[in-house]
Amino acid sequence: MGAEISRRAAIGAIGVAAAGTALAACSPGSEPGNATKQGLSGAIEADVAVVGAGYAGLIAARTLARAGKKVVILEAHDRVGGRAWSVRWPNDAVADLGAGWIIDKVHPFMLGLCREYQIRTWPTYVTGQAVTYVDGKRTTGPMLFPTYANPPAPIADGLRALTRVAVSAKHVDMLAPWKFPNAEQLDHQVFAEYLRAHNPGMNEQSWAFLNAYLGGYPGPPNTYSTLHAFFYAKASHDFAQEYFNLNYWLRVEGGTQTPADRVAADITKNNGARIELNTLANSITQDGSQVVVAGEGFTVKARQVVVAVPPQVALRLTMTNPDGTPLQGTQRNIDARVIENGGVKAFWLFPEPFWRTDGLSGYATGIGEPAALVWDGSPENPGPGVLGTLTTGLAGEPPLLTMTPAQRREALTASLVKYFGQKAANATDYAEAIWETDNLALGTAGSMTLGAWTSFGQWLRQPVGRIHFAATERGTDGFNQMEGACLSGESVGKQILGL
Repeated sequence: MGAEISRRAAIGAIGVAAAGTALAACSPGSEPGNATKQGLSGAIEADVAVVGAGYAGLIAARTLARAGKKVVILEAHDRVGGRAWSVRWPNDAVADLGAGWIIDKVHPFMLGLCREYQIRTWPTYVTGQAVTYVDGKRTTGPMLFPTYANPPAPIADGLRALTRVAVSAKHVDMLAPWKFPNAEQLDHQVFAEYLRAHNPGMNEQSWAFLNAYLGGYPGPPNTYSTLHAFFYAKASHDFAQEYFNLNYWLRVEGGTQTPADRVAADITKNNGARIELNTLANSITQDGSQVVVAGEGFTVKARQVVVAVPPQVALRLTMTNPDGTPLQGTQRNIDARVIENGGVKAFWLFPEPFWRTDGLSGYATGIGEPAALVWDGSPENPGPGVLGTLTTGLAGEPPLLTMTPAQRREALTASLVKYFGQKAANATDYAEAIWETDNLALGTAGSMTLGAWTSFGQWLRQPVGRIHFAATERGTDGFNQMEGACLSGESVGKQILGL
């Protein structure tokens, strides 16, 4: 019995860590302010053009518009928010198919937006028993809230490993991690190898926890360098426990896209600012006095431009240097080395949260199941019930990525039935997002490949003449999260203003 409890505790904590991947996304949504949805045509002029209306682009634009600059935002989707995408159902039910939560204490900028625009937040529902499903056996047990001070025994080694990494990374300069002692060596060492070398004898549950937690934010630890892991440790406030403790995870009124909608509406009140949706930029050329952003049937002439899309997506834009020659080399090299992680998110709508009457929290983890992690995403007030899941496109047999939407829904729903019973098969609506297949996102969040920081890192945030770059992958604090996107956008806006 003790072994089974320990195993269940480890699986629960692993699931909490894995949920952290739900912090990014893209596709159709709602229309903010007086944004136009038909797509831009013709030629217009502005002080600053912004390519991309995710949080990085919106905050850059807001910073500039409030300083009196005439701003035009060009967004290829038919909504703002970038990788924060909220599908709104009746009676305040929401499917956050991209970024899922604001995390208390470590996301002060996002919390500030909610206060400024009077957007409610509330804690994630965690009352009741959690479900685990392993080897065809369903069990229930108490919810777990790991902390460094009181770690669940099965993953204590994993938490101690994170602590040691955070201590080692204490003096990393987030603006210049390539200056860290032994940076070259650390940047060519796979982080998983570092963990094995410095944590001999670590148990299987701790390894699973580390793979789930790290896989959610910087990415699987066998895909990037130890230097990048050190950078991320510093950027995440020394692997703050708030990231894997659900007590700190806040839901957002109308979903995580709501602050983006409000910022967009705010921008369009300033000095002729406008947001053009369904407008795909293809090229940016510049000379000594201006930039020209062009796409099919339109041009925008401006003094400066902010490219606020993921680095891999930025590679698809044809750009020039100030002398008119094609932009190649160092800037393109670093963008090519920020690899996006994939992910599948899906949500089900029910007439009520039936699992709560059974004493369940709605939280479930299943080893080997297509829906490997499930949580309660219901509205704050009594009404409909919502369950969400997060998994990878390779989960399932055959893999989810290869299925039709109907097959994928059936496979994921089958996991829910195993966790919560036959009522889970009776959803009234369903929504999903497959991030690997979104050509305007290419994934959920990025990490640096081996050697990227020391070879090309100094160009990650460097402007090229009148072209500036912003994205959560170019951020520092809150890297790979909405927080990092906002701070990156604010920094670039101030850079253009000379602040």
